[in-house]
Amino acid sequence: MSANSTPTRVGAINLGADSEALFLKMYSGKVLDTFQTACKMENMVDVQTIGAGKSFQFPVVGRAEAKYHQRGKNILDPANGFLNEVELAEKIIYLDRPLVSARTTDDWDQLVNHWEAASRLATEQGQALARKRDQQLLQLVWLASQEAAALTNQPSDTNVAPGGNVSVGGSGIDFSSKANAEAVVQAIGSAAAALAERNIPMEEIWVACTPAQYYGMLTAPESPFIRQEVMKGANGDLSMGHAISRVAGFNIFSTNHMPSGVVGEDIGTNNDYGGTFPTSLMLAFHKSCIGSVRRQGMTVTRSRQDQIMGDLIQAYFIEGHGILRPEASVAIID
Repeated sequence: MSANSTPTRVGAINLGADSEALFLKMYSGKVLDTFQTACKMENMVDVQTIGAGKSFQFPVVGRAEAKYHQRGKNILDPANGFLNEVELAEKIIYLDRPLVSARTTDDWDQLVNHWEAASRLATEQGQALARKRDQQLLQLVWLASQEAAALTNQPSDTNVAPGGNVSVGGSGIDFSSKANAEAVVQAIGSAAAALAERNIPMEEIWVACTPAQYYGMLTAPESPFIRQEVMKGANGDLSMGHAISRVAGFNIFSTNHMPSGVVGEDIGTNNDYGGTFPTSLMLAFHKSCIGSVRRQGMTVTRSRQDQIMGDLIQAYFIEGHGILRPEASVAIID
């Protein structure tokens, strides 16, 4: 009679008691990789990580002025106008409840399954979290363009008003003709000018659009978007899926998460994300427009649930998002 065997537990770390420890790490890595790949807005907002508390205060600092000194004038005398009273305000972003993508496994399914399901399911959980995060951030970019300025007593040469709207006019955001496509290019240029007039740094600026709009730019008759790229020499090949890289200084990207129509608030959020959004829209913005407060980054847990003869797998993070600089966002509309 054969003796009992001790099988190699490929999921154990250093022969430890947890026979699935390595499996969870690989699963967690797949969720995180998918999230980082799918979440296009990750590096386009100001992210602050906090170690405690339920909110983060972002100070808003106004501009100071300078004045030439005249012989004999007392700088400390307020009547002489040398002393600056710099206007200050604040923006507070709260943490939302944990955003969770959860699923359960069944022991029987694990036994009889003939295909590698874990990787695909991890991808789906990562995409679910990325999708919600991108949707909220893009909603905030539009809301920022319509929000009142945080500073109300600035020097006359300082524009801190929200970016507001730039209207394409004519046929709106349309690429069916060369003239219509050129009108969109001009609107993007007007959006760039609006940001520059508000002293927004022009290095990290983006235009978000739908896939239909992006590929309309590529395929428009005598596309001015392609023409601008060809002039630089490196880009402009229609066979490239990412031929349009920059227009008027903006980095151009497409996303399926552009806001449209009426969007309600989700239960569990402590910040405002909902509103009524245009059905045809492009968003021009700078990184400083939106802030994110992060208490806990992507976390994946797996716990045994004997009552269902399976496991519970949760992927979640704890964050909150809000508007920092309304003047750093411009909406391009019909």
